[in-house]
Amino acid sequence: MKNTLVIARRELTEKRFVFLTAIAFAVLAMIVPFMPGVHASERRNALAMASLIFSTGFTVGLAAILGANIIGRELSDGRLSFYFSKPVSAASIWFGKLIAATLLIAVSFAIIALPASIAGIGGVVRTWTNLGESLPTIRIILAAALVLFLLGHVIGTFARSRSAWIVVDFVAATLCGIAIWLIMRSLLQGYAFGLTERLGRFLAIEAAIAIIAGGLWQVAKGRTDRKRSHIELSRFLWIALGSALVIIAGYAVWVESVSFADLVPESADHSPNGSWAIIGGRGRHREDYRASFLYDLRDNRAVRIPALNPYAAIQFSADERTFSWVTRTPNAPVGEFYVAKVDSKTPHAVATRIPATGNYALSDDGSRAAIVSSGRLVTIYDLATLSSLGSVRLAEGQYIVPLFITNDLMRIYVHGNGTKIFEYDVVKKTLRQTGVLPDAFRLNHDRTRAAAYWKRPAIEIYDARTGALLTKIDRRPTTVRFLDDGRIAAAKENALEIFSPDGALLRSIDLPKEIKYLVNAGGGRVVVVMLNQGRRPTSVLIDVDRGVVVRTEEGLLPEYAARGSQLLCQNIAKDLIVWDTVTGEKRVILKRS
Repeated sequence: MKNTLVIARRELTEKRFVFLTAIAFAVLAMIVPFMPGVHASERRNALAMASLIFSTGFTVGLAAILGANIIGRELSDGRLSFYFSKPVSAASIWFGKLIAATLLIAVSFAIIALPASIAGIGGVVRTWTNLGESLPTIRIILAAALVLFLLGHVIGTFARSRSAWIVVDFVAATLCGIAIWLIMRSLLQGYAFGLTERLGRFLAIEAAIAIIAGGLWQVAKGRTDRKRSHIELSRFLWIALGSALVIIAGYAVWVESVSFADLVPESADHSPNGSWAIIGGRGRHREDYRASFLYDLRDNRAVRIPALNPYAAIQFSADERTFSWVTRTPNAPVGEFYVAKVDSKTPHAVATRIPATGNYALSDDGSRAAIVSSGRLVTIYDLATLSSLGSVRLAEGQYIVPLFITNDLMRIYVHGNGTKIFEYDVVKKTLRQTGVLPDAFRLNHDRTRAAAYWKRPAIEIYDARTGALLTKIDRRPTTVRFLDDGRIAAAKENALEIFSPDGALLRSIDLPKEIKYLVNAGGGRVVVVMLNQGRRPTSVLIDVDRGVVVRTEEGLLPEYAARGSQLLCQNIAKDLIVWDTVTGEKRVILKRS
C-alpha cells in the first residue's frame, strides 16, 4: 500500500500543472459574467453556466487524455521499465497510477465547478435538463469521464502496440456489440424496459471492472513489452466480457421462456363468440418481461405467440379461425400487421410485411384485412396473396374505423364532428357516403344497428348503414348491451331493463346493488356486475327470457370484454378464472401470487 501511494504522489507531482489549468478555467468562468453583452441581472446564471460548461468539457477531455496515457505512453516511450527496476509490484504500479488519475479528474472538476455551486448550479440544471437537481447531473458528468478514461486506456493500449492483434479486437468488439443488441432487443420486445436497464447497468459495471482488472493483468504479464501488453489486456478483457454476456444471454433465454403457468395475468381479449382469448401479463420472477398466450376456453389449451405485442389491439374473425394484431416496436410510428390461424394445432404468427399505423378490420372468414395507414388511407388486402385489392383515402376525420360487411363491401366510420358513414365497393372501387351517426355508439352483433346513449337523455337506436333514427327509448342508462338476438339490455343504478329490438320494454329486474356493467353470456342470459361500498364484486347471472336470477357469485369479477358461456373472471385474490355460466363450474387457470 505504501508503494501504491508513493507512485500516486509521484504521478500527481508530475501532473500538477493540471490543477493550475483547472484554476485558470475557474477564473475564466468568473470573468465571463462581466464580459460585454451580459446583463447585470443575468450574471449569476452566466457564472453558473460558464462554470458548468468549462468543468464538463475539461473533465471529459482530461479523462480521455489520462486514460490514453496512463500506461500506453510510458510503454511506447520505454519508460515503464523504471518502475520494474524498483522493488515495486505490478499492483502498486497500476493502482498508484489509477488513484492519481482519479484524483486529477475529480479535483479538477471540483475546482472548475466551484463557482457554479456558489452561484447556484441547480437553476442551470433545471433550465437545461429535466433532472431537476444538480447531483444527478454531476453523477452523469463523472460517469461519462469514467467511461472515456477506461475506453481511452483500452484504445490507447491497442493503438500504441502497432500489433496485428487489433484485428482480433475489432472482431471481438463487433461480436460483443451484436450479442448485446440481440439480447436487449429480445427483452425489449417483451416490454422489459426496467429489466433491460438493469442488465445494461450490470454489463456496464462488469465492463468497468474488467478493464480495471485487465489493466492490472496487463502490467503484471505484459510488463515493458507493448505488444505482449496489448495481447494480455485484450485476452483478459474479451474473456471477461464474453463470460458476462454468456451469463446474461442465459438469463435472457430463461426470462423469454416463460410458460403459461408462470404468467401473472394483466389483460385478456376475447373472440366474438367467446371460445378463444388472448391472455397477456408479466412473467413470474421475470420482473417486467411480458408475454401473450392464445388460450382455448373450451379445452384449456394455451399456446405462446412470441411475436404478439402485449399491448396490441387484437381482432378475431367472426368464424373464430383467424386472429390478427399489429406489432410495433417501442417508439416506432409504424407497425407490422400479423395474422395467425387458431384452428391449427400449433398456431404461429405470420408476418405479412404490411405496414399499419391505425385501426384495421378482418373479414368474417379471415381472408381479407382492411388497414388504416397514415394520411387516412384505408387499404384492403388479400391475406392469402398479401396483395392489395384496393384503397381509398378519406378527406377528413380524426378516427377511422373500417368494418367488413361482406368480403367485397367495406363500411368505414369516420369519427369527427359526428360520425360519417361510408361504404367502399372493393370490386367497383367506388366510395360513397351513406349516412351520419353520433360520435359515440355501440353496434349490435350483426352490425345492422347502433345504440347511442353516452351523455344523452335517451337511448337512441340507429340504422348502422344509413344513420337513420329507428327508435328512441326514454331512458338515461349508465351502460347498454345488445344481446345476440338484437334485444337491448340497459342498466341504471340497481335496475336492469330488457327492451325489444324496436324499443318496447319487455321486463324490468330490480337488483340489490348498483350495477356497474353488463356481460353478454349468450343464449338469452346476461351477467350483471355489481360492486358494494367496499368495492367487493358480485356477479349475477340472469335469464332475461324468464326474468329470473339463475345464480349469484360473490367476489367474482368478469372481464369487461368477456362474452359467451365461458367467461374469464377474477376473484378477490386477482386470480384468473374461467366461469362456466351453464354449469356454474369455476376453474383457476392462473394464480396472481
